[in-house]
Amino acid sequence: LYYISTTNWGGYIMSTAGSSSLNQESGAFVFANALSYVGCSDCTQDDILGVWVGLGGDGYSSTSSSSLWQAGLEVHVHPDGTNTVYGVSQLWDQYGQCVADACPAPQILAANLNDAIRVKVSSVRSGSGWYDNFTIMDIPKGTVLYSHSYYESVSAGGTAEWIVEDPENALTQQLYPLADFGTVTFSNLGIDIASGSWTLPNKDAEELQSASGNVLATTSPVTGSGAQTEFSVTYAPIPIS
Repeated sequence: LYYISTTNWGGYIMSTAGSSSLNQESGAFVFANALSYVGCSDCTQDDILGVWVGLGGDGYSSTSSSSLWQAGLEVHVHPDGTNTVYGVSQLWDQYGQCVADACPAPQILAANLNDAIRVKVSSVRSGSGWYDNFTIMDIPKGTVLYSHSYYESVSAGGTAEWIVEDPENALTQQLYPLADFGTVTFSNLGIDIASGSWTLPNKDAEELQSASGNVLATTSPVTGSGAQTEFSVTYAPIPIS
């Protein structure tokens, strides 16, 4: 398996779709076990994990002509072993700014981390712009946990992402301590393209590393194809030898 190493992403980026044909993506994910606190070097802050799906993340920058649209869960694991689950959505415009109306404050969700969670994001042409929407659903309960819509002037780019992330502290611009999440399995992946079929090549795998080069999470090979595509990201810190 060929890995692209990044300092805060682990998962897959499908970078072969054209921006004119990619309208929406979706995916379900489930934790192999509920997160638990496993120790800390500074017990004054939480361990944090983000799990999301997105459009336009690969190649996005403040100088690109497209936007990045992502949504999912952010889990804060507290020093006492409890956790709080937030629904998060972000739309980053072509100027590198998080659009205020499309970046609402994270919302605390009554999400059961042992349930499969489905996230769907879309960016569909509408008039002279794009209508963006996301939905986060608890699959076993059949309930919508969080949703939001926004109309923008530029497209969300031509890539699709299913990602486990170590989020960044906006104040310090440093990564938060990454929560021990066990294994997160992504399944039932869906992409809406104009025609034909799609695949998720193993070469698009992202391996999450620390800033110093330590492996923090590994990504499995892809099994299945199309809507049956499945892969896992596993917390597995490996120190540099």
